[in-house]
Amino acid sequence: MGLRALDLAKRFGVSTFLFLCLPLFCGRWGPLSLSLLFFGFLYAYRFFSLLNRTNRHCYATRSNKIRKLRLPGGKLGIQYVKKKTKGPQTPSGDHGKIHGVPHLRTQKYSRKHLAKNKKTVNRAYGGVLSGGAVRERIVRAFLVEEQKIVKKVLKLQANK
Repeated sequence: MGLRALDLAKRFGVSTFLFLCLPLFCGRWGPLSLSLLFFGFLYAYRFFSLLNRTNRHCYATRSNKIRKLRLPGGKLGIQYVKKKTKGPQTPSGDHGKIHGVPHLRTQKYSRKHLAKNKKTVNRAYGGVLSGGAVRERIVRAFLVEEQKIVKKVLKLQANK
């Protein structure tokens, strides 16, 4: 009985998940809704467990993650998900990310894949240091110069 209702739901375009969760929203649990829930999970398990990985190995490692999706024509397939990258960081690590430079895998930063103007930012040390790190260096250099001037002035006053 539950399987027949599930087939009707699929035929009329109702999302299987929403159809199965309908008793949760309504607050009513009966034999029909429980059988729908059971057969729905059985249906999902049956189809998604039959998918074969097309390459690599069967272990669920960080580099072997997949996304299950429905292809045109009602077929089921998998798509290998690439690892997310942190993107370029400042060498000191205090200021974190360098804004304006895309987060890509290491080999994609080569001249072949990415133009030079996409790898840099239009400022001093652009693409190497973040804006905060550059600002900090400028302020530090200014304060060091000011300190030298103050020392000179104090030395001249002491000599007089």
